[in-house]
Amino acid sequence: MGVDREDPFVEAQRAHFRASLQRDTVNLRTSAGLAAVASARMISLGDQLAYPRAKWEKLAHHKQQLLKVMAAGWSCRGGILTGRSAARVCGMWVVALPEEKLEVSLPSRASSPSRVATRDYQFRYSRIPAQHISLVDGILVTVLVRTFADIARFHGFLEGLIAVDWLRFRGIDLEVIRDGVCMMGRSKGIATVRGCIEHSVGSSDSPFESLARGMLIEGGVTGVKAQVSIGNYLVDLLVEGWLIIEIDGAVKYNGPDAERARQREFTRQKAIANRGYVFLRYTPGDLLRDPEGFVSEVRWTLAHRRPTVPPRPGPRHT
Repeated sequence: MGVDREDPFVEAQRAHFRASLQRDTVNLRTSAGLAAVASARMISLGDQLAYPRAKWEKLAHHKQQLLKVMAAGWSCRGGILTGRSAARVCGMWVVALPEEKLEVSLPSRASSPSRVATRDYQFRYSRIPAQHISLVDGILVTVLVRTFADIARFHGFLEGLIAVDWLRFRGIDLEVIRDGVCMMGRSKGIATVRGCIEHSVGSSDSPFESLARGMLIEGGVTGVKAQVSIGNYLVDLLVEGWLIIEIDGAVKYNGPDAERARQREFTRQKAIANRGYVFLRYTPGDLLRDPEGFVSEVRWTLAHRRPTVPPRPGPRHT
């Protein structure tokens, strides 16, 4: 087992939030639950559970998605959450590139007509081996390696790379990941799964760093390294030894310390740029809105800008 790089405080916050979700949901099969929904004080989460509307409207999008997924898991008898849905329950990084549905595996084609009618569900019909199933917060989900593999199989290289980078971020060894994938046999899409493993790293710091790296790999850009040390600083991505790509989250420059954060970043970038490195900066929104533009700009910069980083001295010959 490798080193788990997750911040214990972040993990504790996540556990507290999940507990609060479970505490605040209301069963629609009770008269109190039906009355609350009828009065518009609660928002329905499927056909069995509801959540306070005022609290729902304050949740960030990814937390709303987590709540939808957990409600589905608590309500779905005989079903096992898979793919992105299992990933959200397990706290994995998820960046859903197309529309995100609730992913459920069922042993047969029998399913609730009300769920099918909502079109919010993606049902897959297969018997998942017991060793590929775990219980998290009272919800049946696929185990971590199987969850990654299913994301790669059904949602492609980019989302699969994000998932496997998270596994390694949490200290899961490559051999453990490979062994788990081998247990799946010759499944559909397994070549994509293996490609994700081949290109994975244990140093990625965020899902959008992994997404950017994956986009560059798909775009034929070579020499991409993650979390590279330059002097006293780390940079998100370093391409061909001189082009730095930074992915800036909006939260980085919000709040009471925003100006101080900007000044620190200015000092950091100046110190690195003075060594001859070139910076390109993007937000997660930039990557999602125009992935082709992102890759094209990186490729253009590599082709038209000349690196001025001094080469590292080689060994002396006497």
